[in-house]
Amino acid sequence: MRSRVPSDAQTLCEMAAHRSSKFKGWTPPPAIYHEMEQRLQYRSTHLELRKVLKNQWHALSASTTLVAAVGEKYQAQIEDFTAKIEALDTALETILKQDPAWAASITLLQTIVGVGPITAYWLVVASLNFTSCAKADSLAKYVGVAPVVKQSGPSLKGQGGIGPSGHPE
Repeated sequence: MRSRVPSDAQTLCEMAAHRSSKFKGWTPPPAIYHEMEQRLQYRSTHLELRKVLKNQWHALSASTTLVAAVGEKYQAQIEDFTAKIEALDTALETILKQDPAWAASITLLQTIVGVGPITAYWLVVASLNFTSCAKADSLAKYVGVAPVVKQSGPSLKGQGGIGPSGHPE
């Protein structure tokens, strides 16, 4: 059987050249995206680990016998994770000072009641500072907060809910 790879590649090149005016070139995210996203992920990991330690310490402290040295180790680790989380928060603030456009977006987002700095950071990172979507409704779908009607067949009894689609984080 003869391979069609050269012919297929040629056809794809011709098609791309013909339609190149319709395609928008991909631009990699700016450096601040990587700086913020990786620190936010690392922060989330630290929060999760601290929560595990707090739960374990709480379970131990509720028992009839708590070895003081073990309790101290738990407390030290919890304090260490708390300090690391605070250091990450400071680093995130420092990084934002280097990009006025991202900082302005985060400041504006925090004027919304209930939106704090971490939520604002995640929104700006997930949307590449609101450049990944042209319209508000497509942004809502992208971040996974757009109401979606859940219904099966012709039934109208389905209720709207928050859709499972969108950015995984």
